[in-house]
Amino acid sequence: MTSTREQTPVDLEALKLLGAKEFGDQVDSLLLSVAHQYYDPSYHLRGPPPAVKVIGSRASEQPTVAALALILQSTLENKDSFYKASLSFWFILSDMPLYDLEIYRPILEDMAAKAGLPMTSTGQEYSAAWVSLRNGAKGLLRLMNDHTAVWTPKSKYDDMAIRSLRERVTSAEEMQPHVRGLLAWLADGNWPNWTSCAEQLARFPEATIGPICELIRTEREDIEWVYMVLAFVARYLPAGLYWAELRSSIEQLREDMKGNPSYDGEMDEDMRNIFDKHDAWLSEHQDRTTSDACAKQKKAIQKE
Repeated sequence: MTSTREQTPVDLEALKLLGAKEFGDQVDSLLLSVAHQYYDPSYHLRGPPPAVKVIGSRASEQPTVAALALILQSTLENKDSFYKASLSFWFILSDMPLYDLEIYRPILEDMAAKAGLPMTSTGQEYSAAWVSLRNGAKGLLRLMNDHTAVWTPKSKYDDMAIRSLRERVTSAEEMQPHVRGLLAWLADGNWPNWTSCAEQLARFPEATIGPICELIRTEREDIEWVYMVLAFVARYLPAGLYWAELRSSIEQLREDMKGNPSYDGEMDEDMRNIFDKHDAWLSEHQDRTTSDACAKQKKAIQKE
């Protein structure tokens, strides 16, 4: 049954008009009103609930800082307290500009320093998730302390690693050292960081294709991993000149799979999609090249 707090609509416009102190007094109840939505996958895909966005927009106001500090530094006694802490960190602090986070440094340092779990016995079921929160705080501090720090995710919840790549890697050359580590996180499509790793790999295809070809050659016994990598190529990478090597590797893989009794054809559709994309690109490129050549020839004749 839906609880009363879930049914109560939040007047977002009225919230925006509140003074800093009045708004800060509302932060806990606002987070509680949407706490049940934290594990709704649609919110992780679409972003934070509107009420949380309003809190984020006022996260630099001292009363809001104090309210979030109380939530993040308190004992996590039940699912509501855990969800409020998770919303506060993952949907507010973790996305803030680094220069705005200095006011939260003591809170982050407190979270990162806790060796034990700040929970009562009733909250032990959230212990693994607290470790994720603590590691998130450590990652955020690393970004704040070292403005050159860039790293590949160490766990499937290492969102700060993704932030470091997204904000600080600006070329294929800079992405190259991280490609193989990101490809490793494509092995299981159920991992929560699959999409974020795929998005980073897709930014610089010229850095990604070579390691993918190598993976297809060396890891073909791990059919699930190869399948997920091909799914990534089919969904995320635009066709281009660098696909010639990739196509050769995939064609060889297809031939090898024909003799594998354990292969059930799950990669066939992605292979076809990749070949179709490449063929379409080749056709378009050939037409453009022919057109350019004709134009040059016409100009040469006109000059004569």
